[in-house]
Amino acid sequence: MGFEGSTIRAIGEVILPISLGEEPQIKKVMVHFLVVDTSYPSYNIILGRPTLNVIGAVISTSCLKVKFPTKYGIGEVHGNQKSARECRCHTLRKMQGDADSPPNMKERMNPTNEVKSIPLGGSRGEKLIQMGTDLSPEEEDKLKRLLQSWEEVFEWEEGKTDGVSKDLIQHELHVKEGTKPVRQKKRNFGNETNQMI
Repeated sequence: MGFEGSTIRAIGEVILPISLGEEPQIKKVMVHFLVVDTSYPSYNIILGRPTLNVIGAVISTSCLKVKFPTKYGIGEVHGNQKSARECRCHTLRKMQGDADSPPNMKERMNPTNEVKSIPLGGSRGEKLIQMGTDLSPEEEDKLKRLLQSWEEVFEWEEGKTDGVSKDLIQHELHVKEGTKPVRQKKRNFGNETNQMI
C-alpha cells in the first residue's frame, strides 16, 4: 500500500550496503530494498521496521533525528528541515495537479428524500424504522427481516448500554500537561446558520 492510498507493485529488489552515522560512531548493514516506480518522488529510500530493528534505531520525529548504538558509542543521523520542506512542497504541487482530475472515482448514490416509517415488531415491543420509498417490495421485506433477526444488536433507548466498556464509547481529549487553555474567537454566522445552531 502506497502513501497516496493506491497499491504499488514492486518492479524488483536489490540488496545494498548502507552506512549510517559518522566515523567512529558508524553502523554498516546490508539492506534488502524493494524497487518501486511511483509518481511521487518525495523519498529516495524508505527504511522499514526490519532494518530499523536490526540497527537498533530510536527515532525522534520532532528532532528529525535517528540514534542507534555502535561499538564506539551512540551514532546519530540528523534530518534536514529545509530539504524535507522542499520535498513536501514538491509532492504537494504534484498532488495538486493530480487532484484536478481524480482517477477512477466512483459516483456516489444520492440519498433519497422520500422515507416512510415501518413498524419493526419484536421481543422489545413495537419499534419504528425509516426506509427509503425507492426500495422494491422484495428488498424492503428482506431488509425488514434482516433487522428483525439482528434486533438485539441495536440499542433503541439512550442509557441502555450496560456491559459496554467506557473505553469503547467514551471520548477522551488528550492535552499536553501544563498547556494553558485558549479561548476561541467568537465566530459570526448568518441568520440561517444561527437559527440552526
